[in-house]
Parts: sequence; C-alpha cells; structure tokens
Amino acid sequence: MPSVPTPLHAVGSISSSELAAAAEAASAALDERHAHADAVDAVLDILHERVDGLHAAAFVLEHERLWIVRARGYTMLPEGRDAAEGVVGRAARSGKPQHVGDVSRDHDFVEAAHGIVAELALPLRIRRDVIGVLDVETQRALPHDAVRIMQPLADALAPAVQAIGVASGLDLSALARFFVYVGSLREPKEIAEVTARAVARALALDACYVVLDADGPMFEAAAWSPSQRDPGRLSPQAVDALRAAVEAGSVLHLLDLSSQPVPGLSDDLRGAVLLPMRANGVELGAVIGLSRAPLEYRQRQAETASLVTAHAAASIETALALSVERRSALTDELTGLLNRRGFHEMLDAEIDIRHGDRAPVSLIVLDLDEFKEINDRAGHQFGDALLREIGVVLPTIAPGDARAGRLGGDEFVVMLPDVDVDEAATLAAGVRTRLVTGLADEGFPVHVSLGVATYPFDGGSGAQLLRAADQAMYEAKVAGKNRVVRFRDLVSSRAGDQGVSAEDRRRSTRTDGVSLPDVLDAATAIAAETSVEHVLGRLAKSATFVAGGTACVASRVDGTRLVDAARHALRDIDLGAEAAYLIADFPLTQEVLELQESRSISFLDENLDRAEAFVLRELRMNCCLLVPIVVDGRTWGLVEVYDMRLRRFGDDASAAVGFLSAIAARRLEAVGVTRQESRRRLPLFRLPAAG
Repeated sequence: MPSVPTPLHAVGSISSSELAAAAEAASAALDERHAHADAVDAVLDILHERVDGLHAAAFVLEHERLWIVRARGYTMLPEGRDAAEGVVGRAARSGKPQHVGDVSRDHDFVEAAHGIVAELALPLRIRRDVIGVLDVETQRALPHDAVRIMQPLADALAPAVQAIGVASGLDLSALARFFVYVGSLREPKEIAEVTARAVARALALDACYVVLDADGPMFEAAAWSPSQRDPGRLSPQAVDALRAAVEAGSVLHLLDLSSQPVPGLSDDLRGAVLLPMRANGVELGAVIGLSRAPLEYRQRQAETASLVTAHAAASIETALALSVERRSALTDELTGLLNRRGFHEMLDAEIDIRHGDRAPVSLIVLDLDEFKEINDRAGHQFGDALLREIGVVLPTIAPGDARAGRLGGDEFVVMLPDVDVDEAATLAAGVRTRLVTGLADEGFPVHVSLGVATYPFDGGSGAQLLRAADQAMYEAKVAGKNRVVRFRDLVSSRAGDQGVSAEDRRRSTRTDGVSLPDVLDAATAIAAETSVEHVLGRLAKSATFVAGGTACVASRVDGTRLVDAARHALRDIDLGAEAAYLIADFPLTQEVLELQESRSISFLDENLDRAEAFVLRELRMNCCLLVPIVVDGRTWGLVEVYDMRLRRFGDDASAAVGFLSAIAARRLEAVGVTRQESRRRLPLFRLPAAG
C-alpha cells in the first residue's frame, strides 16, 4: 500500500517543566524591557536558547498575510506568508491554538527548518482581534500541555508584537528580508502587494497603492492600509493628476493636499507621496501613498522608500518579461491558441481545483478528416490558412469558460470546466456543426471527427483524460468520420463499437472489458518467473493491465503489518514512498485478508471507509480493487489495483485479478516463499487523527 511522507523521529522529548521554565523566564524578560523590539527579541532568545532544538518566530497579521516581526533558529523565513498557508496560517484564521504533535501527519505543515517534528502556533490577540501568531517548532516532541504552558506568554507578548508591526520604518534586517522575498516572486501583482505594505511601513502612510501600466492600460495592482480597513480605490482621474504633478527624474515627490487638492481624493487627506517605478529608463507605474496628516520625511526614510520602489520596479520588469516569454512558450505560433504544453498546464490546474469535490472537466478532441489529402491537393499554404482559420473560429463557438488549444498538426482540443459527459457530447455536436459551417463559409469545405472524455470518470489526470478523448476521436474516424464519439460509450459497450475491428480495439486504451487471451498470457508470464521479487513484479504489472487500472501494489503480510513488496504504475503516476502499514488501521483491508475475499472500493460508494478514503485521496485515485494472495491456505499478501477514473471495478476485473493472484500464489509456493524471512524494514505509516 503506497504511503504519504513518514515523520522524522526525534530523540527524546521536551518535558513540561523544561518548557514551563523557559516560558517563565521569557515572561520575566518581557516585563523588564520597555522597548517593544527589545522585549520580543528577549522572549525569542530565551525560548531558543533554553530549550534545545526549539525554533521560535513572532508574526504580525496584516493585509491577510503573516509578516515576520522577529525569528530565532531559522536561516531565513519568507516575508509576507499567505495567511491561508501553514499551521501558523491556520492559527491566525481560526483564532485557536494549534498543537501539532507530529508534523508529518499534518497537511498544512510547511517546512522551514530541517528535523522539525512538532509545532505549536498560538494566536496573538488584542481584545477579540487576532493581530499575529507566536510560532514554536521543535526537533523534539512537545509536552501534551504545551498550550497551557505557553498561552500566558503569548497573551503578554501580543501588545509588543502589534506595536512593532505598525511601527514606521524598515530596519536593515526587514529591508534585507524584503529584497530576498521579492526576488523569489514571479507575479507582478504579488510583488506589488508586498511593495505597498513595505512603503506604507517605511513612510507611516494611511493607505498605499501600486499602479502599473507597462503591460497595457493602467490598473491598480495593490492597495494596502495599516489599519486593515479597506483603503478604497484610486480613481484614474486622481492617479493622472498625481503623476502629472511629479517632476521628471524625481524618485520621491511630496504633495501638500491642503494647498494643492487633487480631484478624486477624499477631503480629509492632507498629504500624498508618489514614487515613480522605473526600470531601464522605462516608467512601469507608480507607488502612491496617502495620509490624513501632512507628510515630511527624513533623508533615511525617503531613501528606504525609494530603494524599495526601485527594487520592486526591477523585479516587476523581470516578471513581466518572464510572463511574455512564458505566454510565447505556451502559445501555438500558427493559430494563436494554446499549444500542447500550455493546454496540458491549464488542464492540470483545472483538475487540481476540482480534485477535492470531483467536479467534472470535459474535453473535446477534434481532428480534420482527410487533412493530408487537402494539403496534397491544395498545397501547404492552403493547409496553414485552414488551420489559422480554425484558430479564429474555434474560440468564438466554444461555450462559456471553455479554452481551446492546438495539440499538433490538424488536431485541436477544447476544455469544458464543470461540464458533464452528456452536456459535453451535446456541445461537441454543436461545435462540429458550427465549425464545419463556419469553415465552409470561409471557403474551407471540410469535416471533423470529435471525441469526448470527462474527468474523473474517464481519466484521473490531465494526461489520462486527454488520451481517453483522443481515443474516442480515433474511434469516430474508424466508425465513419464526421461524428462525435464518447469515451464512456467505448467503456460500456466495447463489443458494439460501430463496426470497429478487433485489431483496432487492441490499439484502444484499456477499459473495464477484460480480455481472456490477455489474462491467459499474463498467467503464463507469472508462472515462468523464478523468484519472489519477479513473481510479485509481474503480478503487479499484469493486474494493472487486465483490470484496466492505473497502478498496482503487491504487498505481503508481516505479522500485524502489511509491507509493500512490488508496484507498477503508468508513467505519469506517483505512488509515493514504500511503507509498512498496521492492518488494524484499515478495516476493509483487514476484512479482505481475514475472509480471503476480494473487495472493490470507490468514491462512488456512499459510506466509504475513512482510512481507505484517506489513502485514495493521497494517491489521487478514485477506486481500488483489493485481492488477497493466499499461499498454502493462509493469507500471504494483498494485491491493490488502483484507478484514477471515478468508477467501480466489476466482477470480471475482480475474477481476472483473483485468477492471476492464485497463479502467483502457486508460483510463490514453488520458489519457497514460506521459508523466506523479511529483508526490508520499511517505515511505518499511520493515519492522521480524525477531525
């Protein structure tokens, strides 16, 4: 059975008394220091120094991001972490302490240092509002009462963290973190958001905006207010007036709004500052700050803000250039549609979004009939003109949120998010009619064949889904061309494939149909193997093929555990690390082993066992066939055939894999498996706690 990452096991644990002593010392140091920054430094220093293997950080929550106030024990932490990420983010969002005893079992954990086994994140509150988080990560297990011990320290620390978070100015350390973090970003909007916050801190502004116009019309890329209130939008009229007031070559320009009002700005504003964003002599936009008090800055503040803006402008210019280059790399030069790589990336992203609730994504793959003859008869110039015309027509007739791409040659594809197979087939018929009509009107009389496939029923990944739709399109051509074929129909009734020959069917993607000759061939191959390793390896490959699955794992029973022994998967499938499992953790698996009866499980089942469902989700699979391996009358192991498609393995697949398992069992007896001792000690995988 495949696994998720296993924990790093620490040597020893932190005792309650050890943690309590450090917390009491930190609280005493906090009371002795009057400067907020010194107080926070002292608290983190004491925690880090007095508890071996402890890393500590204080974050302030602003603008839906967690910003580092101080940290001890880390080489470098990213500035401006999204509050939706990590255990720290969960504490900030929920407002509740988060004690993670084993980080390997927590999907929100984000590794920031090596060897961490436990994490404690405590929300910092001012009255009812969460203003930040005190985060502790340890290389030794934390005591069960860690929250009780640390909560008073977090309560006392909150005012100091808040004061530092809203304080004006950026020290050298914060400025260095800004440069490092911005250098890691690749999206102009992300860079703009961090820049707005940094300039607002440096200049003590009530609101800060970043506007960009280097990649088209001007737009507001970021808006930020230290008060966490919505700063509102800047009108284009106000932006134009502010930018017009700036002298050529100026890097920071102050405006007194009392004597020089700007149309479109609120009457309660008294000061404005504008910092042009320039890179390589080109103005990309501007940082605009607003204040309810008149603005006046020292040289150091002005230089800091200017330096932040200049660095951000250079980073945004690089990001824009990369964006243009990326668009070019993902676009088909002839038609202007997405190319195969671009379409694959978009499709994978859409499937990732819908993986949790298994919402449908449908594909229509279409191919011109007799395109080679058109090229031969009318010439390649005419053929290229035809393909360009499809690039013009196809996006206009594709419905709603559909996206079109060119896979290569005369093969095109349309993606339909949140569209099921029946609706997709109806839309495909409409696309065929409208495309043929539109091309004919432009002087290109052609016909097209189309194939339809739908996630997760026909494929559990982008690559699988595209193969299924392509296979359906191929069957449309074999069946007479100029028609629509659904992959679902090929799966449900292979025998009546509209006149498709046996040879054509052998070229098809494996489906629910089980071929007796294939099963017999596989049995012969298994019986010819001469070692335990080769028998199980052949069994895993054969079971995957005859059952029409995506992957297979063959495991052996080792006392109370089930240990991975062999595996096989399609090229684009990752089964994770090999592991051992406590059989008692998986009730359905235990039932299969005890009763020596096969069992099929699927997300189509109304009451799918929690443990089995967890493993399916981790592997991005939708169903599994469990078949015992019975050697000399006792249950020796287990075969698990997985499929990414949302379906159930039928009786024919179960019977075929059961037959192959029986052949493998007899072969295992012949090679003396009952006398073999276990040679591998794989890490033990345990399920996360419920809840």
